[in-house]
Amino acid sequence: MNYDNLAHSEDHIAPARSTDGRQVDTLGDLLLKCQSELTDIANLIEAAEQVLCGPETSTSTVAASNVVAVQGMDLAIQKVHGLGEFLAELSSTLPQQYLIDTTTALNVVKLADMQRRLRTSLQNQEPDSDPVNAGDIDLF
Repeated sequence: MNYDNLAHSEDHIAPARSTDGRQVDTLGDLLLKCQSELTDIANLIEAAEQVLCGPETSTSTVAASNVVAVQGMDLAIQKVHGLGEFLAELSSTLPQQYLIDTTTALNVVKLADMQRRLRTSLQNQEPDSDPVNAGDIDLF
């Protein structure tokens, strides 16, 4: 494991940004931000599942050609929630003095809303007003 991006701070509250403009978070806060993103992803999959199946549709009334897709969506929702819970539990066991520089990693995040949420400190973070309709889309 590479620990080059980890830093040790004597204070127990990590700044959202260091003085040189680099993005610095506690490792625990970063894991909680990732958990929040995973929860949003699970909610988006659930919303798509509702569109495909309808709110009151049981597996027995789903078209046979869609059963595998619906089962895959259910599995994806469970996996994403499971990973989120795993990260949240890990974050609760980490000491607050472990800091990580996320500047380079944030540069590979292409969705502006996601990048903004990951950059924002947890105390200042506001939930999306409409996460289902947020984001970019390329139709053609």
